[in-house]
Amino acid sequence: MIKTVIFVTQTYLQWLSAEAIQDVKSSGIRLVLLVNAGEPILKSLDGFFDNIVPLTGRLGTNIRPVLPYEDILTVVKEEVRTAGAPETVRLFCQEEGHVLDAAAVRQALGIPGDRPELVSGFRDKILMKEKVRAAGIRIPLHVVLDLHLAVIDPAEYYLALKREMGAKLVIKPVDAAGSLNVFVVENTGDFIAAIEAIRLFENKFKYEVDEFIEGDMFQCDSFVQNGQVKFCGTFELGCTNFDFVQGRPLTGYPTLDPDVLKTLEDYNARVIKALGMQNGCTHHEFFVNPATGQPTFLEIACRSPGGVGVYFHIMNKHFNLIDAYLYQNTLPDRLGEIRLTQANNVVAALLPVGHGRIVSLNEPDVVSRYDIRWMVERGALVNANTIADAAGILTLYNDNHDELRSDFERLQQYVPVTCQPEQ
Repeated sequence: MIKTVIFVTQTYLQWLSAEAIQDVKSSGIRLVLLVNAGEPILKSLDGFFDNIVPLTGRLGTNIRPVLPYEDILTVVKEEVRTAGAPETVRLFCQEEGHVLDAAAVRQALGIPGDRPELVSGFRDKILMKEKVRAAGIRIPLHVVLDLHLAVIDPAEYYLALKREMGAKLVIKPVDAAGSLNVFVVENTGDFIAAIEAIRLFENKFKYEVDEFIEGDMFQCDSFVQNGQVKFCGTFELGCTNFDFVQGRPLTGYPTLDPDVLKTLEDYNARVIKALGMQNGCTHHEFFVNPATGQPTFLEIACRSPGGVGVYFHIMNKHFNLIDAYLYQNTLPDRLGEIRLTQANNVVAALLPVGHGRIVSLNEPDVVSRYDIRWMVERGALVNANTIADAAGILTLYNDNHDELRSDFERLQQYVPVTCQPEQ
Protein backbone atom coordinates (compact mmCIF):
# COMPACT_ATOMS: atom_id res chain seq x y z
CA MET A 1 0.00 0.00 0.00
CA ILE A 2 1.34 3.42 -0.98
CA LYS A 3 1.26 5.89 1.90
CA THR A 4 3.20 8.91 0.60
CA VAL A 5 4.04 10.50 -2.75
CA ILE A 6 6.73 13.19 -2.84
CA PHE A 7 6.67 15.46 -5.89
CA VAL A 8 10.16 16.71 -6.74
CA THR A 9 9.29 20.19 -8.15
CA GLN A 10 5.97 21.20 -9.69
CA THR A 11 7.34 21.22 -13.25
CA TYR A 12 4.69 19.95 -15.71
CA LEU A 13 2.09 19.68 -12.93
CA GLN A 14 0.09 22.36 -14.74
CA TRP A 15 -1.10 19.44 -16.89
CA LEU A 16 -2.10 17.25 -13.93
CA SER A 17 -5.87 16.93 -13.93
CA ALA A 18 -7.93 17.80 -10.86
CA GLU A 19 -9.61 14.41 -11.21
CA ALA A 20 -6.34 12.47 -10.96
CA ILE A 21 -4.88 14.31 -7.99
CA GLN A 22 -8.26 14.22 -6.25
CA ASP A 23 -8.42 10.44 -6.79
CA VAL A 24 -5.03 10.02 -5.15
CA LYS A 25 -5.81 12.45 -2.35
CA SER A 26 -9.13 10.74 -1.61
CA SER A 27 -7.41 7.36 -1.34
CA GLY A 28 -5.65 8.58 1.80
CA ILE A 29 -2.19 8.96 0.27
CA ARG A 30 -0.10 11.75 1.79
CA LEU A 31 1.05 14.28 -0.84
CA VAL A 32 4.25 16.28 -0.36
CA LEU A 33 5.62 18.92 -2.75
CA LEU A 34 9.23 20.11 -2.92
CA VAL A 35 9.59 23.52 -4.58
CA ASN A 36 12.20 26.16 -5.13
CA ALA A 37 11.95 28.76 -2.36
CA GLY A 38 9.92 31.78 -3.45
CA GLU A 39 8.30 30.00 -6.39
CA PRO A 40 4.52 30.53 -6.44
CA ILE A 41 2.46 27.36 -6.19
CA LEU A 42 0.25 26.60 -9.18
CA LYS A 43 -3.34 27.60 -8.46
CA SER A 44 -4.55 24.26 -9.79
CA LEU A 45 -2.64 22.52 -6.98
CA ASP A 46 -4.07 24.62 -4.17
CA GLY A 47 -5.37 22.55 -1.26
CA PHE A 48 -4.13 19.15 -2.43
CA PHE A 49 -0.78 18.90 -0.62
CA ASP A 50 -0.35 17.87 3.00
CA ASN A 51 3.07 19.50 3.10
CA ILE A 52 4.87 21.97 0.82
CA VAL A 53 8.60 22.19 1.47
CA PRO A 54 10.54 25.17 0.03
CA LEU A 55 14.18 24.42 -0.73
CA THR A 56 16.80 26.82 -2.04
CA GLY A 57 17.60 25.79 -5.59
CA ARG A 58 20.53 26.91 -7.68
CA LEU A 59 21.04 27.27 -11.39
CA GLY A 60 23.47 24.73 -12.73
CA THR A 61 23.25 22.37 -15.68
CA ASN A 62 19.54 23.05 -16.13
CA ILE A 63 17.11 25.66 -17.44
CA ARG A 64 15.42 25.87 -14.03
CA PRO A 65 16.81 26.03 -10.46
CA VAL A 66 17.94 22.63 -9.19
CA LEU A 67 17.06 21.66 -5.63
CA PRO A 68 20.13 20.36 -3.72
CA TYR A 69 20.38 16.58 -3.55
CA GLU A 70 21.24 16.64 0.16
CA ASP A 71 18.12 18.69 0.96
CA ILE A 72 15.88 16.39 -1.08
CA LEU A 73 17.41 13.37 0.66
CA THR A 74 16.81 14.88 4.11
CA VAL A 75 13.12 15.59 3.43
CA VAL A 76 12.48 12.20 1.82
CA LYS A 77 14.29 10.35 4.61
CA GLU A 78 11.94 11.95 7.16
CA GLU A 79 8.90 11.06 5.04
CA VAL A 80 10.10 7.44 4.84
CA ARG A 81 10.47 7.38 8.63
CA THR A 82 6.93 8.72 9.03
CA ALA A 83 5.51 6.25 6.50
CA GLY A 84 7.24 3.36 8.24
CA ALA A 85 8.91 1.70 5.23
CA PRO A 86 10.52 2.84 1.96
CA GLU A 87 8.30 0.44 -0.01
CA THR A 88 5.28 2.61 0.86
CA VAL A 89 6.82 5.83 -0.54
CA ARG A 90 7.09 7.02 -4.14
CA LEU A 91 8.99 9.90 -5.75
CA PHE A 92 7.18 11.70 -8.58
CA CYS A 93 9.76 13.46 -10.73
CA GLN A 94 9.34 14.54 -14.36
CA GLU A 95 11.78 17.47 -14.38
CA GLU A 96 14.92 16.84 -16.44
CA GLY A 97 17.34 18.46 -14.00
CA HIS A 98 16.14 16.32 -11.08
CA VAL A 99 15.50 12.84 -12.51
CA LEU A 100 19.02 11.61 -11.75
CA ASP A 101 19.01 12.97 -8.19
CA ALA A 102 15.56 11.46 -7.63
CA ALA A 103 16.94 8.10 -8.77
CA ALA A 104 19.89 8.47 -6.39
CA VAL A 105 17.53 9.22 -3.48
CA ARG A 106 15.47 6.13 -4.31
CA GLN A 107 18.60 4.02 -4.32
CA ALA A 108 19.95 5.51 -1.08
CA LEU A 109 16.71 4.89 0.82
CA GLY A 110 15.41 1.74 -0.88
CA ILE A 111 12.39 3.42 -2.48
CA PRO A 112 10.99 1.55 -5.51
CA GLY A 113 11.52 3.14 -8.92
CA ASP A 114 14.23 4.03 -11.43
CA ARG A 115 17.86 3.82 -10.30
CA PRO A 116 20.84 5.97 -11.42
CA GLU A 117 22.20 3.21 -13.65
CA LEU A 118 19.05 3.40 -15.79
CA VAL A 119 18.52 7.16 -15.63
CA SER A 120 22.14 7.97 -16.57
CA GLY A 121 21.46 6.51 -20.01
CA PHE A 122 18.70 9.06 -20.50
CA ARG A 123 20.70 12.03 -19.14
CA ASP A 124 24.22 11.66 -20.55
CA LYS A 125 23.86 12.11 -24.30
CA ILE A 126 27.16 10.34 -25.02
CA LEU A 127 26.23 7.27 -22.97
CA MET A 128 22.73 7.43 -24.46
CA LYS A 129 24.05 7.27 -28.02
CA GLU A 130 26.38 4.39 -27.22
CA LYS A 131 23.53 2.32 -25.78
CA VAL A 132 21.35 3.07 -28.79
CA ARG A 133 24.15 2.30 -31.27
CA ALA A 134 24.81 -1.01 -29.52
CA ALA A 135 21.24 -1.98 -30.42
CA GLY A 136 21.97 -1.38 -34.12
CA ILE A 137 20.18 1.96 -34.33
CA ARG A 138 21.55 4.78 -36.51
CA ILE A 139 22.99 7.69 -34.52
CA PRO A 140 24.73 10.91 -35.61
CA LEU A 141 28.51 11.03 -35.84
CA HIS A 142 29.70 12.71 -32.65
CA VAL A 143 32.69 13.40 -30.40
CA VAL A 144 33.21 14.94 -26.98
CA LEU A 145 34.30 18.56 -27.42
CA ASP A 146 37.91 19.10 -26.37
CA LEU A 147 37.57 22.64 -25.07
CA HIS A 148 41.31 22.94 -24.45
CA LEU A 149 42.12 22.27 -28.11
CA ALA A 150 39.21 24.45 -29.23
CA VAL A 151 40.55 27.43 -27.28
CA ILE A 152 44.21 26.96 -28.25
CA ASP A 153 43.61 26.63 -32.01
CA PRO A 154 39.90 26.85 -32.90
CA ALA A 155 40.47 27.11 -36.65
CA GLU A 156 42.56 23.94 -36.84
CA TYR A 157 40.23 22.06 -34.49
CA TYR A 158 37.20 23.02 -36.56
CA LEU A 159 38.92 21.78 -39.72
CA ALA A 160 39.57 18.42 -38.04
CA LEU A 161 35.92 18.14 -36.99
CA LYS A 162 34.81 19.21 -40.47
CA ARG A 163 36.87 16.45 -42.08
CA GLU A 164 35.26 13.89 -39.77
CA MET A 165 31.63 15.04 -39.69
CA GLY A 166 31.05 17.73 -42.32
CA ALA A 167 31.04 21.53 -42.28
CA LYS A 168 27.72 21.97 -40.48
CA LEU A 169 27.91 20.88 -36.86
CA VAL A 170 25.90 21.07 -33.65
CA ILE A 171 27.63 21.83 -30.35
CA LYS A 172 25.58 21.14 -27.23
CA PRO A 173 25.92 20.24 -23.55
CA VAL A 174 26.02 16.53 -22.80
CA ASP A 175 23.49 16.69 -19.96
CA ALA A 176 21.47 19.90 -20.29
CA ALA A 177 17.95 20.39 -21.66
CA GLY A 178 15.78 22.93 -23.44
CA SER A 179 18.43 23.95 -26.01
CA LEU A 180 20.43 25.73 -23.32
CA ASN A 181 23.77 26.79 -24.86
CA VAL A 182 23.29 24.91 -28.14
CA PHE A 183 25.16 26.19 -31.20
CA VAL A 184 24.84 25.37 -34.90
CA VAL A 185 28.07 26.19 -36.73
CA GLU A 186 28.73 26.23 -40.47
CA ASN A 187 32.17 27.80 -40.74
CA THR A 188 35.28 28.71 -38.78
CA GLY A 189 33.85 32.06 -37.68
CA ASP A 190 30.75 30.38 -36.24
CA PHE A 191 32.92 27.87 -34.43
CA ILE A 192 35.17 30.51 -32.89
CA ALA A 193 32.13 32.49 -31.71
CA ALA A 194 30.57 29.37 -30.18
CA ILE A 195 33.76 28.44 -28.33
CA GLU A 196 34.08 31.96 -26.95
CA ALA A 197 30.46 31.86 -25.74
CA ILE A 198 31.06 28.47 -24.12
CA ARG A 199 34.25 29.71 -22.46
CA LEU A 200 32.46 32.71 -20.95
CA PHE A 201 29.24 30.92 -19.98
CA GLU A 202 28.74 30.71 -16.22
CA ASN A 203 27.83 27.01 -16.20
CA LYS A 204 30.75 24.80 -17.11
CA PHE A 205 29.06 22.01 -19.04
CA LYS A 206 30.70 19.09 -20.74
CA TYR A 207 29.95 19.46 -24.47
CA GLU A 208 29.65 17.22 -27.49
CA VAL A 209 29.92 17.96 -31.21
CA ASP A 210 27.45 16.20 -33.53
CA GLU A 211 27.10 16.07 -37.28
CA PHE A 212 24.13 18.11 -38.48
CA ILE A 213 21.31 15.80 -39.57
CA GLU A 214 19.06 16.97 -42.39
CA GLY A 215 15.44 15.85 -42.35
CA ASP A 216 12.04 16.35 -40.80
CA MET A 217 11.97 16.33 -37.02
CA PHE A 218 9.54 14.06 -35.17
CA GLN A 219 8.65 13.46 -31.56
CA CYS A 220 7.38 10.28 -29.90
CA ASP A 221 6.18 10.57 -26.31
CA SER A 222 5.47 7.28 -24.60
CA PHE A 223 4.03 5.72 -21.48
CA VAL A 224 5.79 2.47 -20.59
CA GLN A 225 4.53 -0.25 -18.27
CA ASN A 226 6.44 -3.44 -17.46
CA GLY A 227 8.77 -2.75 -20.39
CA GLN A 228 5.97 -2.40 -22.93
CA VAL A 229 4.93 0.84 -24.66
CA LYS A 230 1.27 1.24 -23.72
CA PHE A 231 0.86 4.68 -25.31
CA CYS A 232 2.86 6.40 -28.04
CA GLY A 233 1.95 9.87 -29.26
CA THR A 234 3.78 10.71 -32.49
CA PHE A 235 3.87 14.05 -34.26
CA GLU A 236 5.93 16.11 -36.67
CA LEU A 237 7.67 19.20 -35.34
CA GLY A 238 7.79 22.41 -37.32
CA CYS A 239 11.26 23.20 -36.00
CA THR A 240 13.81 22.21 -33.37
CA ASN A 241 14.14 23.61 -29.85
CA PHE A 242 17.17 25.50 -31.14
CA ASP A 243 15.04 27.15 -33.85
CA PHE A 244 12.46 28.05 -31.20
CA VAL A 245 15.05 29.95 -29.19
CA GLN A 246 15.97 31.76 -32.42
CA GLY A 247 12.35 32.91 -32.81
CA ARG A 248 10.31 30.23 -34.61
CA PRO A 249 7.09 28.78 -33.12
CA LEU A 250 7.56 25.21 -31.90
CA THR A 251 4.61 23.54 -33.60
CA GLY A 252 3.32 19.98 -33.65
CA TYR A 253 1.23 18.22 -36.30
CA PRO A 254 -0.17 14.71 -35.68
CA THR A 255 1.24 11.86 -37.77
CA LEU A 256 -1.70 10.45 -39.75
CA ASP A 257 -0.31 8.01 -42.34
CA PRO A 258 -0.74 4.52 -40.77
CA ASP A 259 2.35 3.07 -42.48
CA VAL A 260 4.56 5.97 -41.38
CA LEU A 261 3.07 5.80 -37.91
CA LYS A 262 3.86 2.10 -37.56
CA THR A 263 7.45 2.61 -38.76
CA LEU A 264 8.06 5.42 -36.28
CA GLU A 265 6.33 3.73 -33.35
CA ASP A 266 8.29 0.51 -33.93
CA TYR A 267 11.49 2.56 -34.07
CA ASN A 268 10.57 4.36 -30.85
CA ALA A 269 9.95 1.04 -29.09
CA ARG A 270 13.40 -0.22 -30.17
CA VAL A 271 15.08 2.84 -28.68
CA ILE A 272 13.18 2.51 -25.40
CA LYS A 273 14.12 -1.18 -25.19
CA ALA A 274 17.78 -0.35 -25.88
CA LEU A 275 17.84 1.98 -22.88
CA GLY A 276 16.02 -0.42 -20.58
CA MET A 277 13.01 1.65 -19.52
CA GLN A 278 10.49 -0.48 -17.62
CA ASN A 279 7.96 1.96 -16.16
CA GLY A 280 7.33 5.65 -16.72
CA CYS A 281 7.30 8.26 -19.46
CA THR A 282 9.73 8.93 -22.29
CA HIS A 283 10.22 11.91 -24.58
CA HIS A 284 12.00 10.96 -27.82
CA GLU A 285 13.14 13.25 -30.66
CA PHE A 286 14.58 12.12 -33.99
CA PHE A 287 14.96 13.13 -37.63
CA VAL A 288 13.34 11.35 -40.56
CA ASN A 289 14.92 11.37 -44.01
CA PRO A 290 12.09 12.51 -46.35
CA ALA A 291 13.52 10.50 -49.26
CA THR A 292 13.90 7.15 -47.47
CA GLY A 293 11.51 7.52 -44.54
CA GLN A 294 14.24 6.23 -42.22
CA PRO A 295 14.82 7.85 -38.82
CA THR A 296 18.09 8.95 -37.22
CA PHE A 297 18.29 9.15 -33.45
CA LEU A 298 18.67 12.54 -31.75
CA GLU A 299 17.92 12.09 -28.03
CA ILE A 300 15.45 10.68 -25.52
CA ALA A 301 14.52 11.57 -21.93
CA CYS A 302 12.94 9.47 -19.16
CA ARG A 303 10.22 12.01 -18.45
CA SER A 304 7.16 13.59 -19.98
CA PRO A 305 7.73 16.13 -22.77
CA GLY A 306 8.13 19.82 -22.12
CA GLY A 307 6.67 22.60 -24.20
CA VAL A 308 3.19 21.65 -25.41
CA GLY A 309 3.82 17.91 -25.67
CA VAL A 310 1.60 16.76 -22.79
CA TYR A 311 -1.12 19.19 -23.88
CA PHE A 312 -0.86 17.99 -27.50
CA HIS A 313 -1.61 14.39 -26.52
CA ILE A 314 -4.45 15.42 -24.23
CA MET A 315 -6.09 17.30 -27.10
CA ASN A 316 -5.44 14.76 -29.89
CA LYS A 317 -5.58 11.40 -28.06
CA HIS A 318 -7.29 12.14 -24.74
CA PHE A 319 -4.21 10.70 -22.99
CA ASN A 320 -2.60 12.60 -20.12
CA LEU A 321 0.97 11.44 -19.51
CA ILE A 322 1.19 13.21 -16.15
CA ASP A 323 -2.02 11.60 -14.89
CA ALA A 324 -0.87 8.19 -16.14
CA TYR A 325 2.50 8.46 -14.36
CA LEU A 326 0.81 9.46 -11.11
CA TYR A 327 -1.66 6.57 -11.33
CA GLN A 328 1.15 4.15 -12.18
CA ASN A 329 2.88 5.08 -8.93
CA THR A 330 -0.20 5.17 -6.72
CA LEU A 331 -3.42 3.64 -8.08
CA PRO A 332 -2.34 1.44 -11.04
CA ASP A 333 -5.82 -0.06 -11.44
CA ARG A 334 -6.99 3.36 -12.67
CA LEU A 335 -4.84 2.97 -15.79
CA GLY A 336 -7.33 0.44 -17.15
CA GLU A 337 -10.01 3.13 -17.10
CA ILE A 338 -8.17 5.39 -19.57
CA ARG A 339 -9.84 5.38 -22.98
CA LEU A 340 -8.00 6.83 -25.97
CA THR A 341 -9.62 8.83 -28.74
CA GLN A 342 -8.13 9.49 -32.17
CA ALA A 343 -9.25 13.06 -32.81
CA ASN A 344 -5.98 14.18 -34.47
CA ASN A 345 -7.58 17.54 -35.26
CA VAL A 346 -5.36 19.86 -33.26
CA VAL A 347 -2.09 21.65 -33.95
CA ALA A 348 -0.43 23.07 -30.85
CA ALA A 349 2.40 25.59 -30.81
CA LEU A 350 4.66 27.02 -28.15
CA LEU A 351 5.25 30.65 -29.06
CA PRO A 352 8.69 32.30 -28.77
CA VAL A 353 9.22 35.59 -26.96
CA GLY A 354 12.09 37.19 -28.86
CA HIS A 355 14.49 39.76 -27.41
CA GLY A 356 13.78 43.26 -26.10
CA ARG A 357 10.65 45.06 -24.97
CA ILE A 358 7.36 43.73 -26.32
CA VAL A 359 5.52 46.29 -28.44
CA SER A 360 2.81 44.01 -29.90
CA LEU A 361 1.27 40.56 -29.63
CA ASN A 362 0.36 39.35 -33.11
CA GLU A 363 -2.42 37.07 -34.35
CA PRO A 364 -1.66 34.20 -36.79
CA ASP A 365 -2.82 34.18 -40.42
CA VAL A 366 -4.69 30.84 -40.44
CA VAL A 367 -8.07 29.49 -41.56
CA SER A 368 -8.50 27.09 -38.64
CA ARG A 369 -10.32 28.09 -35.49
CA TYR A 370 -7.75 28.98 -32.87
CA ASP A 371 -7.11 30.36 -29.43
CA ILE A 372 -3.98 31.73 -27.75
CA ARG A 373 -3.11 31.62 -24.07
CA TRP A 374 -0.67 34.48 -23.77
CA MET A 375 1.93 34.28 -20.99
CA VAL A 376 3.44 37.72 -21.66
CA GLU A 377 2.05 41.19 -22.19
CA ARG A 378 2.92 44.38 -24.01
CA GLY A 379 5.68 46.35 -22.33
CA ALA A 380 7.39 43.30 -20.84
CA LEU A 381 11.16 42.94 -21.22
CA VAL A 382 12.00 39.49 -22.62
CA ASN A 383 15.07 37.53 -23.66
CA ALA A 384 14.82 34.04 -25.20
CA ASN A 385 17.54 31.66 -24.04
CA THR A 386 15.80 28.28 -23.68
CA ILE A 387 12.53 26.53 -24.44
CA ALA A 388 11.27 27.72 -21.03
CA ASP A 389 11.15 31.29 -22.41
CA ALA A 390 7.71 31.17 -24.02
CA ALA A 391 5.22 33.86 -25.00
CA GLY A 392 2.17 31.61 -24.98
CA ILE A 393 0.42 28.53 -26.34
CA LEU A 394 -1.46 28.58 -29.64
CA THR A 395 -4.04 25.89 -30.41
CA LEU A 396 -5.56 25.30 -33.87
CA TYR A 397 -8.75 23.23 -34.25
CA ASN A 398 -9.81 21.80 -37.61
CA ASP A 399 -11.37 18.49 -38.71
CA ASN A 400 -10.20 19.22 -42.27
CA HIS A 401 -6.68 17.78 -42.27
CA ASP A 402 -5.67 19.55 -45.50
CA GLU A 403 -6.50 22.93 -43.99
CA LEU A 404 -4.88 22.00 -40.69
CA ARG A 405 -1.70 20.93 -42.48
CA SER A 406 -1.64 24.13 -44.51
CA ASP A 407 -1.97 26.19 -41.34
CA PHE A 408 0.79 24.15 -39.67
CA GLU A 409 3.13 25.03 -42.53
CA ARG A 410 2.02 28.67 -42.52
CA LEU A 411 2.89 28.95 -38.84
CA GLN A 412 6.57 28.45 -39.69
CA GLN A 413 6.61 32.11 -40.80
CA TYR A 414 4.45 33.41 -37.94
CA VAL A 415 6.05 36.00 -35.65
CA PRO A 416 3.85 36.11 -32.54
CA VAL A 417 5.73 38.81 -30.65
CA THR A 418 7.23 42.05 -31.94
CA CYS A 419 10.00 43.41 -29.75
CA GLN A 420 11.85 46.70 -29.65
CA PRO A 421 15.53 46.10 -28.89
CA GLU A 422 16.69 47.74 -25.68
CA GLN A 423 19.15 50.55 -26.20
